[in-house]
Amino acid sequence: MCKAIQAARTTDEVLKIHDQARAMAAAAKVARAAEPLANLTEIMRRAVFKLADMWKAQKEAGLLAKGARAKGTKRKGLRGVIVTPRKEITFEEAGITKELAKQIRAAAPKSAKEREDDIAKRRRLAEAMASGTSAVIKEARHENLAQKRARRDANEERLGKLQRALPEEKFGVILADPPWYYEPYSIERTTSNPTHHYPTMDIESIRKLDVASLAADDCALFLWATIPLLDQQIDLLKHWGFTYKSIAIWDKEHAGTGYWFRGRHEMLLLGIKGKPPAPAFGMQWESIFTGRPATRSTRRNRMRFMS
Repeated sequence: MCKAIQAARTTDEVLKIHDQARAMAAAAKVARAAEPLANLTEIMRRAVFKLADMWKAQKEAGLLAKGARAKGTKRKGLRGVIVTPRKEITFEEAGITKELAKQIRAAAPKSAKEREDDIAKRRRLAEAMASGTSAVIKEARHENLAQKRARRDANEERLGKLQRALPEEKFGVILADPPWYYEPYSIERTTSNPTHHYPTMDIESIRKLDVASLAADDCALFLWATIPLLDQQIDLLKHWGFTYKSIAIWDKEHAGTGYWFRGRHEMLLLGIKGKPPAPAFGMQWESIFTGRPATRSTRRNRMRFMS
């Protein structure tokens, strides 16, 4: 299968091998077959690297959708409007899932040595998972946490510069999304905890933020809230000088983690100060809005815009 990947000339060929290996790996994992699982893990990674190289070549050839090019072009001719269809394709059109596309983007800049090291590490981890070797799994988890913390430290430095540049004006609408912290059952085992990704703040530190100085006499505050800290967050809204009025729900369309329930939604609290005008009757938004969270690249572009 590895030789077939190297000989492949189209993404469809590589995808077919990748999907076959993934299905077989699922069975090997259930059977706790260490060596087959390691081999299949290597096949999937080599397929990802092959796709990354193919995608890079297509991008350099101008065959990938980006911005306005993805829509085709129109121009006026002697016989009316001439539409030139685009050549570019997207990951979705190529049959590549979002998760696999994420792996391809991350794999693209890796050198040959980095790729072989990556494969060797994933083979060891696959064998450990199948055989129950906790030491290797623990080592991989700590390495993953270290990488997350390095990215978090760089993010903290960037965010600090933005925070020091807060405006001195007063605003009629404020959207706040504080970096909430809450204690998980194990900070070392829970790699998805926000603390590993960006600097968080405890509730007392957030209460000390001088949000009141940014609020006009008549102001609406929209405060993103987390489910475990809802009671404290309503108190925070009041502490900042606002009166709690309503709440909206963001349905993320898929469930995440949780202790009692797997969280599928986030809450947006609304508080007011003074008498800001509410929407005209019949123009109010519905209290539930639906949409999947932004991808990492979307969030990165949004942060560039905000900065």
